[in-house]
Amino acid sequence: MTEADFAGLIDCRFPYNDHDVSIALMDHANAISSNAAFMVLEEIARPVVSAEVSKETRLELIQEWRERTNHPLVSSMAKVARAMVHDKLCSVEDALIQMDQISCFEGNFAALNIVYFSCDDVDGSVDQANRKIRSEWES
Repeated sequence: MTEADFAGLIDCRFPYNDHDVSIALMDHANAISSNAAFMVLEEIARPVVSAEVSKETRLELIQEWRERTNHPLVSSMAKVARAMVHDKLCSVEDALIQMDQISCFEGNFAALNIVYFSCDDVDGSVDQANRKIRSEWES
């Protein structure tokens, strides 16, 4: 399965309340790519408005994801995701630092998405950094 196929499988329909299927999707994502693994985290951190999932379930899923995913960004990205579950915004400065770290791992677009949506980018600097990194990866 490709990343695009996987994204289509989980986008806006992650099975938050089915623990076994959620775990299987995490494991499948890890077998595809680190970007697919971050797609799972993005779904957990940013569920669709219509999703009926508790904060507790999301926090448990983040912990499961953290334990099952092997990548240098796991700890920092799980921290951002937990903050999002608690409706806490990251500072623009922290988001820019995170994006700089993510930029070293080409193709992890879902990780960029998480950080992009984790702050209130009032001056557009996070958007500018996001576009610059994506442009570099896509060239």
